[in-house]
Amino acid sequence: MKLIIVFLSSIIIFNSCSEDKVCINDPIINLENKLIVSFQLLDSTSISKTIFNKSEKVIFELYLGNQLYQDLSFSYTGEPYIFEIWHNDTLFATSLDYTGIELVEHTDSLKSGEYKRFRWFSPNTIGRILQNKVLEFTPGYYKADIKKQSRLGYLNEIPIEIKPIEFEIID
Repeated sequence: MKLIIVFLSSIIIFNSCSEDKVCINDPIINLENKLIVSFQLLDSTSISKTIFNKSEKVIFELYLGNQLYQDLSFSYTGEPYIFEIWHNDTLFATSLDYTGIELVEHTDSLKSGEYKRFRWFSPNTIGRILQNKVLEFTPGYYKADIKKQSRLGYLNEIPIEIKPIEFEIID
């Protein structure tokens, strides 16, 4: 009886392993040999959108997923990313406003199969709130960006392109 169960199990496994299916010996994480970079704006329910009510929080999110077959590393001074909000060609706010940063060289890694998520609940920072310099969005068009001078631009010499996002604040 045990021999029959083993025989039937091996037939099922043999037939189910094809090029378009995951087999038992495949790794747990299906690597596609690419770096996933996603920059988006979210509301308080984590829905991605570009039109917000002026009373809503606009959450900036940068997602980096390493599906490469190698570990990646990156170096930065201060923060690995700086989110920016532009309004009428003027810098409206950044994720570092009224905050102190430590100007020390850091090295971080993004191992194969891992991801990192960076978020900012814009347009204010803890420093702005503590200094009573709170900003409020007014209706109009804005642009979300990540500071170009950030050394996050390269992970093991792999260029990362992050395009700005235009968004609108309405009454």
